[in-house]
Amino acid sequence: MTIILGRSLNTFVKITIGLLAALGLLVIVANFVLPHVVDCQSVQIRSAQSPDGTYVASISSSTCKDPANSGTSVYIRNTQTGQMTGTQVFDNSSTDFELTWRSDREVVVVYPRSVDRVGPAREINGATVRFQQR
Repeated sequence: MTIILGRSLNTFVKITIGLLAALGLLVIVANFVLPHVVDCQSVQIRSAQSPDGTYVASISSSTCKDPANSGTSVYIRNTQTGQMTGTQVFDNSSTDFELTWRSDREVVVVYPRSVDRVGPAREINGATVRFQQR
C-alpha cells in the first residue's frame, strides 16, 4: 500500500511541476513577446522590382504602442525562392521614400533629411541596399 501511494504521489508531483512550468512559460510569452508582436501597425510605403526580376525591395513603416519599436524598415524578397529578409534602418516613421534599382543586385533608398538613418549600407538577402539623403 505504501509503494502504490508513493508512486501516485510521485506522479502527481511531476504533473503539477510540469503544469506550473507551462503556466510560467505562458506568462513570460504573454508579457514579453506578444506585446511586441501584436501592438504594431505596419504599412508598406513603396516597392520596386529589380531589373532582372529576381528581387523586390519594399519599405514599410511601423507604428507601435511602444515607440522604441516604431520605425521604417527595408525588406528584400527573392522572387525565385520567396525568402524575404528585412531590417529596421530608420528610427522614425515617414512616407517620403524612393526606391531605385541601380543594377540587378543594388537598390538605393532615398530618404528625407527629417529621418534618422540607422547604420550604413548593407546586404540584405543577396542584394546591396544603399542610402541617399535628399
